Amino acid sequence: MVLIGADVHVYNDLKRLRGARLPALTILVAPNPDAIAASYILTLILKREDVPYVLRPTKGYEDLCEIAVEEMAKEETRALFLINCGAMVDLGRLLELNETNVQVFVLDSHRPYNLRNIYHKQYSDGRDELIVDLVWLIDDGTTAGSDLPRLEDMLDDPAFEEESDEDYEDDDEEEQYRRNDYEDDSGMSEERERDREYKRKMSNRKRIARQISKQPRTQVEKEYYEQETKDGLSYGASVAGLLLEMSSQVYQNGVDLRFYWPAIIGLTDQWLHGRIDDAKYKFEVEVHQNEIQKYNVSKIREAQAVRAQSEKINNENYAVDFNVLPPNFRYTNDSSVLEQVTCTDDFKRAIRTSGHAHVEISSEYRFMLYRHWSLYDSMWHSQYIATRLGIWKENGQKRLDVLLARMGVPLSQAKENWNCMDNTIREQFQNNVQQAAAQFGLTETCYPSFVLQKGFKSKISAADHVYTISSLLEGADGWAEDEKEEKEEDKKWVSNFWRAFDSLSLRQDDAYDLLQQRGIELAINLQRAIVRQAADVVEKRCITHCGPIRYTMLHQTPDLNYFIHPLALRKLALFLVEYVNERKTKAKPFLVCAKNEKKGTYLIVGAVGTEQEFNSSQKEKNFGRSFREAASRTGARIAHFGFDSSVVEVMADDIHKFIEYIQWRMKGKIQH
Repeated sequence: MVLIGADVHVYNDLKRLRGARLPALTILVAPNPDAIAASYILTLILKREDVPYVLRPTKGYEDLCEIAVEEMAKEETRALFLINCGAMVDLGRLLELNETNVQVFVLDSHRPYNLRNIYHKQYSDGRDELIVDLVWLIDDGTTAGSDLPRLEDMLDDPAFEEESDEDYEDDDEEEQYRRNDYEDDSGMSEERERDREYKRKMSNRKRIARQISKQPRTQVEKEYYEQETKDGLSYGASVAGLLLEMSSQVYQNGVDLRFYWPAIIGLTDQWLHGRIDDAKYKFEVEVHQNEIQKYNVSKIREAQAVRAQSEKINNENYAVDFNVLPPNFRYTNDSSVLEQVTCTDDFKRAIRTSGHAHVEISSEYRFMLYRHWSLYDSMWHSQYIATRLGIWKENGQKRLDVLLARMGVPLSQAKENWNCMDNTIREQFQNNVQQAAAQFGLTETCYPSFVLQKGFKSKISAADHVYTISSLLEGADGWAEDEKEEKEEDKKWVSNFWRAFDSLSLRQDDAYDLLQQRGIELAINLQRAIVRQAADVVEKRCITHCGPIRYTMLHQTPDLNYFIHPLALRKLALFLVEYVNERKTKAKPFLVCAKNEKKGTYLIVGAVGTEQEFNSSQKEKNFGRSFREAASRTGARIAHFGFDSSVVEVMADDIHKFIEYIQWRMKGKIQH
């Protein structure tokens, strides 16, 4: 059994890869802010330990297989590190690990784990001698402490051998295809080469779909997954938080804001996108608050040492000897060197800027990006306010005007940029906001969080930073792409990933500031589109109530290009779920299907809201698994499998039978 915690054991295993001439470690990262934040922390650790690595973003399981196979074929590759992907499928079979000695570390918040990953081992041909444990699942402590089934019980089930035989038959088919592909390799025309590439992708996609949608055969596995489903364990702890925990164990005095801030981003991402409930979020926030308080106290002590040094030089006009200052205070993330600081004022300025960044514990409003927008627009477009007031209706807009008046904010001031508002009006708003909002049933306008400030620049909250990362990642501009740009889609997606990754940097640099500003602009544009689209769906009564589920289909709408990306479509789905739930109707799973006209597919995202909005009946917890089953049971042609169990891309002709299967599955009329 290879289920381990995020502790020094993982660190020691990674450290063994240090000093190689070529990268021995490949990191594969899923496309979400938590995963990106975790990869940022991991790269900090690897750079400290001189471990060469390659980091590659991956959109889905097809991407994962192609990249993993490509990297494992390299002689120097000794390990893969999967972040927020892979735990729910049989990686041994999917990546054909029995043909390699490459170890796979999996840090994934998706649940439940595939038992084959926990028990996957590589044996010699005689199957008696264990060679190596191949898959290492890095757990948050919840699964490791539970009653996992025994490997012996699973192996004793006859269904296990039957399934293995079927898998080997599938492997034989794949091998025959590869052989034919190799024999036809010479002298091909360009058209035949394109046809071969298409067939290869279809064959690979078929194999991936077969592995992902495979249902548990053994009784032990069925009982395990049913229990996990009843417990509602769809997500574990933030992966960025787990890597911060490991870093804190390894570098007891060397963890700084470059580690803390990405971990905060990872937690906030989980909460904003409905993957954890309020109780879990608040518990984790308290943990981070304690760490940030300790860190800030240590910086205050360092500042006191700096102040003592400043008294020595007083008004003397000569360079400061930074070697006498505390080591952490001398360090600057942008590698700049503060060579000379003269006079008291310059020295005080250096004290403030040399710390580079500061994180504060804060009570934040549920008004999206209000520091970077007008207060009026922020409240108008915020999910919490818009879904409760029905802001797109005339009555909803009037209620918002009254709410602002009771907060002491004139409309003329509310429509100014937040930083341009009169200071007195802004103070009145901050004093009156909770009391006034409560009169409209808005009792949770504030929540505990954190804000980041770089030097003298404006602050950004953790939630707003998550919005910018998501928008940069998916390039949420809503512009139609021409045919040439569409061919460059993969390159564009990789570029977007690195922009999102770089936005986590704490460097004081104009390029990084422009990147963050671009992310804010994209996030604002996306949120406007979400509210417009939600209003259109509600006002035109486009929500279909279909027994145990609800769904809506988006096609031929002006904002459609925004919603052909999973994160953006999930935001819209959560917005609609919250709106429907606020109408006091029974909470049900909600499908949002967005048509990609160019590809002839529908991207489908399922949302159920947070755990507190949804009861724990087994039917409802089966929602995510139903997506995977629908692919194999209906024969629907799958264009893309995302890492979230409730994200899938289906060919347009198969959309109705896919939804029909989900409906009947949730009714319990189809047995799994």
